[in-house]
Amino acid sequence: MNPKEQQALQEKAQAIEDNLTQDGFRNISAVQDEPNKYYDEHDHPYPSTHVILTGSLYLTLQGVTKELRSGDRCEIPEGAKHSVKIGLEGCVYVTAER
Repeated sequence: MNPKEQQALQEKAQAIEDNLTQDGFRNISAVQDEPNKYYDEHDHPYPSTHVILTGSLYLTLQGVTKELRSGDRCEIPEGAKHSVKIGLEGCVYVTAER
């Protein structure tokens, strides 16, 4: 990614973080995961959201797998069992909790 693309991505992430803050989310962070990284099934004691900036990930939520790509947003309910596999090109996303 060239410097101009990197700057645009940072600005997009900041705008999303600002919107999530206004919507009452906290512990907001941008995450960059390498291709094929896997997060075993787990849950959280709070609702969370993920907004995909680049790349893709496969979210399995309560037994149903869905591919999420750039521009997609997913909501994960409090206590919902889920796992994540990062796509072949890696993934940059913003995550937050309520």
